[in-house]
Amino acid sequence: LTQLEVGDLLARSLVEKGVYNPGQLQPSVTIAVYRDFEVQVGGAVRTPGLIRLSGENSGVIRAINQAGGFAANAGTEVEIIRAPVAGRPLEPPVVVTRDQLDMNDDPGLRENDRVNVKIGQVFFVNGEVNSQGEKRWEPGMTVNKALSLAGGQTPKFSMGRSRIERPVKNKDG
Repeated sequence: LTQLEVGDLLARSLVEKGVYNPGQLQPSVTIAVYRDFEVQVGGAVRTPGLIRLSGENSGVIRAINQAGGFAANAGTEVEIIRAPVAGRPLEPPVVVTRDQLDMNDDPGLRENDRVNVKIGQVFFVNGEVNSQGEKRWEPGMTVNKALSLAGGQTPKFSMGRSRIERPVKNKDG
């Protein structure tokens, strides 16, 4: 249970026993010691695997940082798959963006949750550039930005002999 859920449970129990009137003081709960727990972090992180967190430091960004941070091919979305809790309906996955996490809009994690950093859309740069291979596409990407991500051109580079190939969807989709 969360801290608020324990407080509500305590208040209901006290009302049922007749020792608490809801119009009076509101009972509150303070956590004295947090216990450690584990979550699974996978997807586009540098070192995926089982991560141990403390209850007071149990945010998504903390788990990703402990997994080595975002990999180069990480996209903008992070999916949290909640672990089943006995007696509760299965929760749908929670999706947050990296921008939300940067603004401290972090849903937090619970024991046995799974964090999946989604792979972003990618493109490939080959030929006369300093760093060939897969690069992460971002909205508004230009050819100059793509070349910059590829470490710039080598002396043999020629824009006139360059070409851009885009995948074309076939009639089936």
